[in-house]
Amino acid sequence: MPDSDQPNSSAESLGERPESAPPRLAARAAGSSVWSLVGQVYQVVLGLVSFALLTRWLSPADYGVLGMAATVSGFLGVIGDSGITNAVMRLPEIDDAAEATAFWLSLIGGAVLTLASAIGAPILAWFYKNHSITWISFALASTFLLAAPMRVSIAKLSRAMRFREITLINMVGTTLSLALTVGLAMRGFGVWALVAQGVSVFVLQGLMVMVISPPKMSLRLWSRDRARDLTHVASRLSGFSLSITVGRALDNILAGRFLGSSALGFMGMGMKLVFFPVERLSVAMYSVFLPAAVELGDDARQAQAFKSAARLILMVVGPFSLGTVAIAPEIVALLPPRWFGLEPVLRIYALTSLVAPMGYLAMSVLVAQGRAGTLLRAAIAFIPMCWGAAILGVLSGSVVGMVAAWSFSIVIGAVVFVWLLYRRLSLGVDFWGALLAPVSTSLLMAGLVRLSVSLLGLKGTRIGLAVGAVEGALLYAALAWLTMRPDLLRVVRLLKESRGKGSGRRI
Repeated sequence: MPDSDQPNSSAESLGERPESAPPRLAARAAGSSVWSLVGQVYQVVLGLVSFALLTRWLSPADYGVLGMAATVSGFLGVIGDSGITNAVMRLPEIDDAAEATAFWLSLIGGAVLTLASAIGAPILAWFYKNHSITWISFALASTFLLAAPMRVSIAKLSRAMRFREITLINMVGTTLSLALTVGLAMRGFGVWALVAQGVSVFVLQGLMVMVISPPKMSLRLWSRDRARDLTHVASRLSGFSLSITVGRALDNILAGRFLGSSALGFMGMGMKLVFFPVERLSVAMYSVFLPAAVELGDDARQAQAFKSAARLILMVVGPFSLGTVAIAPEIVALLPPRWFGLEPVLRIYALTSLVAPMGYLAMSVLVAQGRAGTLLRAAIAFIPMCWGAAILGVLSGSVVGMVAAWSFSIVIGAVVFVWLLYRRLSLGVDFWGALLAPVSTSLLMAGLVRLSVSLLGLKGTRIGLAVGAVEGALLYAALAWLTMRPDLLRVVRLLKESRGKGSGRRI
């Protein structure tokens, strides 16, 4: 977690903060991180419930068709997600002119992306030789315009570290959206049930977030200077995200074109079960750490905060990723027989998810330091490497080969971003030492769980999954207490402080 703010009064220098003073930055970041973690755990559990329910009525081909239809919208989606939102979050103060300008820039950008995605719909149908894709793509294109109005509100809540509200909004929105999806799937709507899920969640979350944090929308507040400054930062961040997506997109395109919709469905489901939960957590931690890094300011404090945050995030991700590797056969046992063969896919995604959060955490500091141009250049350099891996993957003729190729590019990207920050902040060898305990503890837990499940003769069974999950949780809790007790106690202390008076910020 980020280190505490510098004291600005004699009382604070003695460690006695006024009763009405807000908690230190470290405490606010700790509270925000926990709320983000709670939200992501809820999303993981909801995703598992969703998968268990929807696979009764939906097939791998349904998920594959959705993946084909989302090729363009998924490709362009990163532009809407990363540009204006992060540009606003980097501002020391979000004044009315910046807020209103950013709102209209976001709305204009959403309209442009909706139009571009809709234009690409018939092209996708021709490319995949599946005319049903056209109308599905049209529906997915609308999500850009639906999501645009809430971007500034989300940025305001994130900048103020009001992640409790963000988490609750996401939980309510995704739950109601899942209820709608299950109802439609039961009635035989097939892939359209999944489309409804993607559209409805933006509508529900957008309405809630704009009620809690309404953005300034008056055109009289529009500022040409603000628009130029925001666009300057947003264009580089969007270019970075677009370049990353260009590099990653070829895997799905080639898999759908040459391996078929079922292969794409296996890839999508593996990501949904393992990689997406960790990626969502990583994005949430990015959102917490970016405003914290902006407040920290100097390199020394950012370096110390990064070491602490990296260790803590591995304490969470490590047991999930390596635990999934250990009980992958038992997870597959929960699924219908048509999902047989998903086990190696889950394991590859799980190992990749162990590394990915470090890349996101490094990116948050680089963005806070104004290094968007450096990120953009690095992302452009990744494109030929990622494409080469994708071609090798499809030449293998297997889903596992495609997943391995995709994972390779993700790992290399994360390593490069950490290396850039490592040099920028002069982190030193003690940074790697800080990561040793959470990784080794998770690895020991995973090995013991795999051994016990096998010795009990429960391999590939649902009972084995229950036994492995419970045993893994208890083992990791005990081992973490033995090896990382100071970290756990520090988190508890910061969380208590984060609940103090004045913990909120007005927007």
